[in-house]
Amino acid sequence: MKVPLVQGALRYAYIRQFETPPDPDDKQGAEAAGAAFAAAILQWVANCSVVEADIIYDNLRVGSQDADMDFAAVKSAFERNHGCLGISCGQVGGI
Repeated sequence: MKVPLVQGALRYAYIRQFETPPDPDDKQGAEAAGAAFAAAILQWVANCSVVEADIIYDNLRVGSQDADMDFAAVKSAFERNHGCLGISCGQVGGI
């Protein structure tokens, strides 16, 4: 269950930093989807590390700015907690 949540959060962090949707509704949709995936996994990450959960939250929360998005920080925050979450890089894959 955790793997697709991490994958979804990473996908929308990537979209928000590196892709510019042509339609403003698509931009809001990416923001909402990223926030939803992050919200679903944040409690598990916080059980491992509150600091790492804060990094993910600050980047993916609703109202965060695309210009401030740091995909690498989000990815690293998840990776540092893979062991604690009981998942592996191989299961998550990459973007």
